[in-house]
Amino acid sequence: MIGLQKRKGLTKYLQLRDIIYSKIESDEYSVGALIPSESELMERYKVSKATVRQALSELENEGVLRREQGRGTYVESLSKQARKITVTVPQKYDIVEPNTSIYKFLMGVMAECHELGVEMTALPLSSYVGSRVPTESNFIWPWPEDNQLDLVRKAAANNKVVIINRVIENEPDIVYFSIDHFAAARQGMEKLIERGHRKLGFIHYPNNADIHLRHQGYLHAMKEAGLEVKSEYVLPWSLDKDNSQFERLLSSGVTAILSAQGLLMPFLMAALDDRRIKVSDDIEVMTFNRIPDDATYKKYVHEIVVPYRKMAHLAVRYCIEDSGGGNQLLKTDLVMKD
Repeated sequence: MIGLQKRKGLTKYLQLRDIIYSKIESDEYSVGALIPSESELMERYKVSKATVRQALSELENEGVLRREQGRGTYVESLSKQARKITVTVPQKYDIVEPNTSIYKFLMGVMAECHELGVEMTALPLSSYVGSRVPTESNFIWPWPEDNQLDLVRKAAANNKVVIINRVIENEPDIVYFSIDHFAAARQGMEKLIERGHRKLGFIHYPNNADIHLRHQGYLHAMKEAGLEVKSEYVLPWSLDKDNSQFERLLSSGVTAILSAQGLLMPFLMAALDDRRIKVSDDIEVMTFNRIPDDATYKKYVHEIVVPYRKMAHLAVRYCIEDSGGGNQLLKTDLVMKD
C-alpha cells in the first residue's frame, strides 16, 4: 500500500489533494471519470476518512471534482487557475535587488509555491498593456498604490486577489495581509520618546494611504507625550529633489528621526554624512523594514521589521487552500540598537 510521505509544513489532506490532482493532470483520471471511493483512498494511502473528505472538498471547491450523492466522485475539469499564482512586481522595481522588501517577499512566495507544487509567475506591472488583466491566475499584489486600485478591482472580478501590506477596506472581493501601520509607527515613536527624545522628525514618501497611517501614528505618539510637532519636523521626501531637501529638517534641532520607508535610508544617511551628523552619537534613527546586512549603518539604526515571510505564507495558502483567514493585521518586531 502507498502511504503519504512526511512533508514539512504540508498537511496530509493537502498531500492527498495534490496526488489526486496530479493523476487528473496526467490523465490517469480523465474528465468525466469516476475516481476511487473514499474507502479505497483511505486504504490506499493509509489516511482517515476526515483527511479524504477534506482533500476531495478542496478539489470540489476548485471545480476539479464533482460529487454525486449515492454515485461517487467524478472528474469535472482541470482547474489551472487554482494551481497558478501571479505576483505583481511594483513599477518602481525595474531590477529586484537582494535584501529589498520585494525580494524578501518574492522569495517567501517562491518557497511556499515550491512546497505546494504551485506554479508561480512574477509579473512586473510595467508589462501590463493598458488595463488588461490576466484571467488564468490568482493574484498576490504587494503594496499597490492608489492609482492601481482600479486594476486590482478588475483582477478581483475573476480571480482571487490578495493585497500585501496595505489595508483595503470595504472591498469584499479583496483580501489583505498587512501590518497595522498606525500602531507600528506609534510604538516606534513611543520607544524613542522613552529614550529621552523630545524633538523627533518624520520623513516619508507620500505615495499611498498606508504611509498616511504611519504619519498619523507619529503624530499620535507626539500628542500623547505632550510634544510639539513643528512643520519643519516632517519631511515629505521627493525623489525629484537633491539632498538639500533635508536641510530644513536637520537644522530644526531634532534628535531622532523616524523614516516611514526603508527606501529613504540611503538618502537620509547621505544627508547626515554631508552634515557630519553621526547616527547614535548626534541623532537616533529608526526605519521601517529590515536593513540590508551589508549596509554600513545597520548596527546604528533601529528597525521596525515587517513580517514579509509570514505574509507570503498566508497569501499563498489563502490562494490555494481557501484558508489562512483574511484581512489580518500582523505585528511588527522592533529591533533596537545599542
